[in-house]
Amino acid sequence: MYSYEPKGKNFGRAYVQGVNASFKDLCAVCDSVRGRNAQSAIEFLAAAAKGEKAIAYRTHNAGMGHRKELGGRKGGYPKKAAGIILKLVESAYANASIKGFTNLKVKHISANKQNCLPRMSPKGKRMRMDYETANAQVVLEEISTPAWSKPRAKKKAVKAQPKMPVAKKEKPAEAKPAETKTAVDAKTTPITTPAKTETVNAQKSATPAQTTPAKTETVNAQKSATPAASKPQ
Repeated sequence: MYSYEPKGKNFGRAYVQGVNASFKDLCAVCDSVRGRNAQSAIEFLAAAAKGEKAIAYRTHNAGMGHRKELGGRKGGYPKKAAGIILKLVESAYANASIKGFTNLKVKHISANKQNCLPRMSPKGKRMRMDYETANAQVVLEEISTPAWSKPRAKKKAVKAQPKMPVAKKEKPAEAKPAETKTAVDAKTTPITTPAKTETVNAQKSATPAQTTPAKTETVNAQKSATPAASKPQ
């Protein structure tokens, strides 16, 4: 019955036959949802059944107008065919959800002509009007998420163990040349030592010049005054 047999068991499908609708319209509606996500396809078909979305016709489009919403392609608004395919996709989605599958994709969907029954007008000029029926089928398969899109498990942080101290080998002291020692001593000696010695020498030289003449004058004056007082008048 189904022209497509899924390989795995994670699928849901539905089939309808003897539908009083044009198979040309059904084929155009099937082409518009093939390969879509199941929920996205149901939303699109619900809008198309109300006449809010246009359906592109790749074949059987003679005399059709170009639609602006389709980017200039030929199309129309087959409300009846969109409603039939909507019920078919919802039935397949319900069958898959019972099995526990929710993340589904329209893997296969098709429509074909089934019967062409002759009909004659009941009165007037006898004219033949054929009654055509169609069938449609859909298969929904679960989308398998690839390994690269799955979230990676967080790795536990491993504490770094402290490293053991390594004993360093002491290098023998190298003898420095004499010039370097004198340069170091010259840097460490204070700069103010020459100024201090000059001030001390200046003070020593100034003290005897100021004090010695005054003392000698007082001593001589006392000696000259004593003999004059001791002589009798």
